[in-house]
Amino acid sequence: HQTLSRCAKSPVFHPFMTKTPSTWPSFNSYSPVLAPFVFLSVWNEQLEETVRGASVDNINVLFVSFIKSDTTPTQAQTDITRTIGYADDSYKVKFVEPIEKHIPINLQLRLSPVHDFDSVKIRIREILLQNYGRDSEWARRGRNRINWRATSELLKSKIIELQDSTSDISVTVLDDTIANTPEEFRYVATQSISMSNSPLIVF
Repeated sequence: HQTLSRCAKSPVFHPFMTKTPSTWPSFNSYSPVLAPFVFLSVWNEQLEETVRGASVDNINVLFVSFIKSDTTPTQAQTDITRTIGYADDSYKVKFVEPIEKHIPINLQLRLSPVHDFDSVKIRIREILLQNYGRDSEWARRGRNRINWRATSELLKSKIIELQDSTSDISVTVLDDTIANTPEEFRYVATQSISMSNSPLIVF
């Protein structure tokens, strides 16, 4: 994990701080521990202006968007602002409201008639939510896209019914983009997964 002081020059970074940096000895006595975050995105004026255009108001500003469930938003903003100030007190901090977006994903299966589609569907949903859901490491990293082929291979490796010589699966991510803005928190939700099965006819 990167600290704020090391990442301030990067367009985007995610400072999931789990311990006090040893380079800040005074930090130990009164710094809050910021982690964990449900979602955290921090970016500088360079990325901000590629998204929303240039403005003098963006000079020397760090933009922060976050979701944190273990404290109030006001307290979290205070802690984040204080932490950034410890790293580099020349920065101003602007908080941006996060935008949660569900990623629609469609799966078309062709299962052998000996397999139970409802059972397979439940396990596929569990795997997708574990890997791409709101609480997944993939979602917390942000600005990623779901790779169709890798997802198909993942499901085939986990679902026994897809490992026979006849059954098959096709994965289509309907919103196949990386986040348009750094405050977008994108993930797969239960309601954004659709599945269908066209049973194979085996003679």
